[in-house]
Amino acid sequence: MSLNFAGRPEEAIDSLKKAMRLSPFPPAYYIMNLGFAYKEAGHYEEAISALKKCIKLRPNNIFAHTTLSTTYALAGRYEEAHEAWSEALKIDPKLSVEKSFNKCPYLPESCERSKAAKYRAGIK
Repeated sequence: MSLNFAGRPEEAIDSLKKAMRLSPFPPAYYIMNLGFAYKEAGHYEEAISALKKCIKLRPNNIFAHTTLSTTYALAGRYEEAHEAWSEALKIDPKLSVEKSFNKCPYLPESCERSKAAKYRAGIK
């Protein structure tokens, strides 16, 4: 997670994959963070796969749903971005793009890039 916060997603991917190899049943947050790292590294298909796996394990993980929505938006897959956002809204009906990025703990350029992708997808 620290590597993701520091804007070093490739290193985060390596560390998370190693941690997951060492644990036969990795916690869902490892998978969530791996999906986030893949998204930040621009590996959208891998991110989508990891985030869907996290959602399967923890269906109410709003961060997995919002990150999946962002990943689809970054990949230009706007319809799927809306579908993922709709799932997040089922968990938190008051959710908005502004609210979801209000206290973004990642590098500002990462937050702005993700926010802009959601707006391009027409997500408010």
